[in-house]
Amino acid sequence: INLVILTPPYDPETGDRNCWVVGWDEALGFVSIEFAALTSTYDPARGIVLAVPARFYDPELDFSNIGLLEVSINQSTGEVGARYEVTGLD
Repeated sequence: INLVILTPPYDPETGDRNCWVVGWDEALGFVSIEFAALTSTYDPARGIVLAVPARFYDPELDFSNIGLLEVSINQSTGEVGARYEVTGLD
């Protein structure tokens, strides 16, 4: 599962939106994303910040674990940032 985020128009000439794909890495998505547990906050410096539990899978170790996926969406700049913290808690 990958998370796809469309940001507001950034290009003033075409009005094209930016499309961001958030996954565990460039080749893998997440095993699961628990949208029912999603929380959001607002940080004036970063924009809207979404936090959601997500499970990743490491094929080299044949292992999965749970963590917290945090995604920031800055509507002023159109930038999206993501980070993942392994919590190990189910």
